[in-house]
Amino acid sequence: MDTNTNKTKSRTTLQHIAEDTGLSISTISRVLSRSKRTHTKNEAKILASAKKLNYPFIQSMPDSIGDRPMKIALVTEIFEGEFYSSLFYGFYQASLNSNVEFSFVEVNHLSSKPAELISSISRIYDAICIFLPEFKREDYLELKNMMDDTPIVSLAPIVNPLIDTVTFDAYRGGHLAASHFEEMGFTKVGVIAGPRNKVEALYRKNGFIDHITAANNMECVWVFEGDYSLESGYRAYADLKKHNISNIAIFGSNDQTCFGFIKHALLDGRQIPEDIAITGYDDLPFCKIFIPELTSVSTSFYELAKATISLLQKKLYDQNDSNGNHGHINLVPVSLSVRASTLKN
Repeated sequence: MDTNTNKTKSRTTLQHIAEDTGLSISTISRVLSRSKRTHTKNEAKILASAKKLNYPFIQSMPDSIGDRPMKIALVTEIFEGEFYSSLFYGFYQASLNSNVEFSFVEVNHLSSKPAELISSISRIYDAICIFLPEFKREDYLELKNMMDDTPIVSLAPIVNPLIDTVTFDAYRGGHLAASHFEEMGFTKVGVIAGPRNKVEALYRKNGFIDHITAANNMECVWVFEGDYSLESGYRAYADLKKHNISNIAIFGSNDQTCFGFIKHALLDGRQIPEDIAITGYDDLPFCKIFIPELTSVSTSFYELAKATISLLQKKLYDQNDSNGNHGHINLVPVSLSVRASTLKN
């Protein structure tokens, strides 16, 4: 006798659909609990099986996602400072210009189980975007194994990413800073690098160093390992002073570090940019207020959000070509905002 016929005589369960489709129970549960259709391949397979097996819920599911906003959860830790406010505002702006509803979900990587939290909330959202810079490869692997077919994108790059990632073109950012110094006639340069464990910090530094190495008349004479903080800018200036270096152009791997560096340089009687020119990274709003105004690599969080939304929409409708055990890295272009901190009279 047909096993499917036996199943219809008793109450059909998610386990029956899992056996019929080869998909996990959690994936099936997520699809059948949605209020609207999303038309993915797995969804079509599950709904066909549910209908064949007379699963009762299938009769009440609507036909289409319709005109309702796509619901996306932006999962991140929240810290004080311009960077996070700029990130959130960029996603807010992008949501106003698209049929998307963003919810911000806070997760503390150090005191909770973020992968379990993200997996638990995925049933009430169409897609998930995460910005968890402290995530390690094993965290992404755990999350990937839990998420099944829910579209997910990360904003924090790692080496050989396991899930699709949207991030700024950090290597080009470093290259733009070095190219600007060359155009301004600087021959002696230095760099305040970001944290060693952050991939984007490595790309920023490498883009800068590679351009300097290829230039015929430029030399990198000073490198300091920072950590993106204001305090690391203080320490960087102290180190530069200890080495008695002047008449130098410096690339700081983020704006906060540059603000700290400039403050202590000015308090010590140095002139910016006459004695030390400096370029930051992120182009936070405070760059235009700080004196001298800070030249910085411009990263548009609005464009980052737009690219993220576009990728999640493609993944939701099975139009994304990423598959297997590795994710694609999608690079958002950067530019350079030139201001007083690098412009000599």
